[in-house]
Amino acid sequence: MQKATLIIGFSLMLFMSWSAQALTHKKKHVKSTSSKDKHVSHHTNYSNEIEGIASYYHKKFEGRKTATGSIFKHHLYTAASNRFPLNTYVKVTNLSNQKEVYVLINDRMSAHNKRVIDLTHASVKRLNFKGSGLVKVRLTKVTKARAEEIIASYADEIKEEDTASTKNNKAATKVHKRKLTTKKQKNTSTKKSSKSNTKKQAVKPIPKKPIKKTVK
Repeated sequence: MQKATLIIGFSLMLFMSWSAQALTHKKKHVKSTSSKDKHVSHHTNYSNEIEGIASYYHKKFEGRKTATGSIFKHHLYTAASNRFPLNTYVKVTNLSNQKEVYVLINDRMSAHNKRVIDLTHASVKRLNFKGSGLVKVRLTKVTKARAEEIIASYADEIKEEDTASTKNNKAATKVHKRKLTTKKQKNTSTKKSSKSNTKKQAVKPIPKKPIKKTVK
């Protein structure tokens, strides 16, 4: 009887020791996971289309690493969001003016952030809302092929704008040069004319008064 009691007591001690170790290991694992995922949202049920408030990145984030490991740059069409999986392409529609931009989700926002997306300055420029700071938008999931096609067209548009701007500047420069040349020619002609008139006036003889003869 005593042996049985000792065996049962020893078994209980082993079980309690094992349970304590398992609980400690679980707490450490939870703490480690939470520290790694401090910027990952609690949203797990992703949808293909949502509406919410959009904002844009601060300039201080330029050159920093995103959640995917890529370098953040404001001239790219990327974004941070907790409502879509990483490396998802979405169409962002400004509901106040219906302007659109396609972006790649390559970064995460703070888990407590109530906004649905943070955009780069290039994206904000297309949506035309930087002055207001925040704007209501609609996010729609799109295919990679469609998004990359549209984003590539943005680069072509910029090239066309730069080319047109260069041509306009050259044309304006030519017109300005023509105006300056014409002005110089007019000034030169006026100076020559005034000199010529001065010479003519100087050469003009002074008429002599006739001498009256007196008759005796």
